[in-house]
Amino acid sequence: MLEIIWALLNIGLLIYFFVLIFKAVRLVREHLGLFASIVMVIGLIGIFSSGKSTEKEDDMVYFMPKNEVNTLKNTKKTRHYLEQNASSSLYMYMKLQSATNQPIYGNIRKTGLVAGRYWKTKSIDVQKVTPKTIHCTVDGCYEWKLIGLLVYSEYKVFSVEVPSK
Repeated sequence: MLEIIWALLNIGLLIYFFVLIFKAVRLVREHLGLFASIVMVIGLIGIFSSGKSTEKEDDMVYFMPKNEVNTLKNTKKTRHYLEQNASSSLYMYMKLQSATNQPIYGNIRKTGLVAGRYWKTKSIDVQKVTPKTIHCTVDGCYEWKLIGLLVYSEYKVFSVEVPSK
């Protein structure tokens, strides 16, 4: 419920921010002219677009050397939910060798309502308990952001048993 309220607060503040920008552009146009308002709009677009990186970083955690991963055959995928609530879910995706149940790589994904609450994985620790069971410890934090500004970091540790299918 808190996540939904946080998302609505983010959306409301973003809409209010855009209303303020439109009013500021209109005031600049009235007092300084059309050229000044065009320069202001181009400057604002440049500022907003420079904050986002176009490169997607590789967020996979590899449990074996990367050059060996491409040569593997007979692999299987598994997905295990770490946290589920009404608005979103956090799950661990892993790729395993079919014959040995050996982990190859994995990552953590958040789906659903993501507005203002983002997941950052710090580490994934994988240990084989039995030939058919893997124990995983996931360490990370939720970043609560309000209009892109970090307000609070909530650290979490998940410990799960992943059975072989």
